Formats: sequence, C-alpha cells, structure tokens
Amino acid sequence: MSLELSFSKPEGITAKTFDAETLLLGDYQISMVDFCQLAMYVLTNTNLAKGDPRYSLVESIKRMKVTEGFPTVIQGKVLKEALRFELPTEILGNPEP
Repeated sequence: MSLELSFSKPEGITAKTFDAETLLLGDYQISMVDFCQLAMYVLTNTNLAKGDPRYSLVESIKRMKVTEGFPTVIQGKVLKEALRFELPTEILGNPEP
C-alpha cells in the first residue's frame, strides 16, 4: 500500500512503508527515526497560521490508540504478533483553537 502526496512537487510522489524501520518517499529511503525527527521539526519550528493543518494532525495523534497489528503469517502459520496505531476516522480537517 502507498500514499500519493497530492500537494507536493514534483507531482506523483508516493510514500510507502514496508516495516517499522524505513519510509520510502519517492526515490528516497528515510529511516523511521529520521522521519519522526522531521515530523517533530515541522510541528515545532514555525508559528501556527490560520487553517494550519498541524492543528488537525496533533489532534488526530492525540486520539490514536495502540491496537492489535497485522501478524506475519506464512503458509497459514502466525510467525509474529504485532501492534499498530489505530487512526481516528478523520485525519485532516482544521480544528483550530
């Protein structure tokens, strides 16, 4: 599964994750640690503007729950149980304070 980024240049950039360690962003491979540091930088490095999508992102993250993940199954045998974050039904809106 991949996510096509709609508001980025060049058009057609996709983001993919295959494991908990790596994010593929277009032609770039980014470690999950670097991605999380980048997200924190983006959230905290500038003042908030009216309609800023970071309001919604932070509110959505606050509502996430840890739940049963997608197990690794090979030939019908569960090899590894997993956990994941469950997303709220709406991810981005603009719940400004």
